[in-house]
Amino acid sequence: MSRRWMLRTLFSVLFLSALLGISSLTGERLLADAPTHSVSFNASFDDDNIGTPYLVDHPYNDRIGFASSITALEDYTFAFFIVNGHVRFDLEPDHMFIVNGEMEIEAVFSGDEKYAVVFMDTNGEIIKLEYVDENANAIPPGEELWPTKPGFVVDALL
Repeated sequence: MSRRWMLRTLFSVLFLSALLGISSLTGERLLADAPTHSVSFNASFDDDNIGTPYLVDHPYNDRIGFASSITALEDYTFAFFIVNGHVRFDLEPDHMFIVNGEMEIEAVFSGDEKYAVVFMDTNGEIIKLEYVDENANAIPPGEELWPTKPGFVVDALL
């Protein structure tokens, strides 16, 4: 091996080590300077069993979620999430949310004999959540709760 090759290799290793050291220091500094945001967690099981929101602070870009044990609750089945007032049927119960600001996350469950029924507008924003017995009808929200949009008229609720 030539001395020149050894110096190049040594220089490359030192440069790479220094680069990794700088990037890790920068990463730590970025995490230390990251703003924290309030995240509210809640769960609804039926009309009489709606939890009290649990408020925690998390740094920006942090990944958060519910404990995996929520899928193993006896007598209840996960139905959907409500995230910042919007209904999310597309998320699994083990979904990891990325904190990008203040957040309100609610896990909604249906019971063995009661079903979660949600009324929402065309943007997925929640209007009303209620629990309905099997084979019973949901009670639509009053007109005062319906969104006001140009050309939107409620003629009748089926």
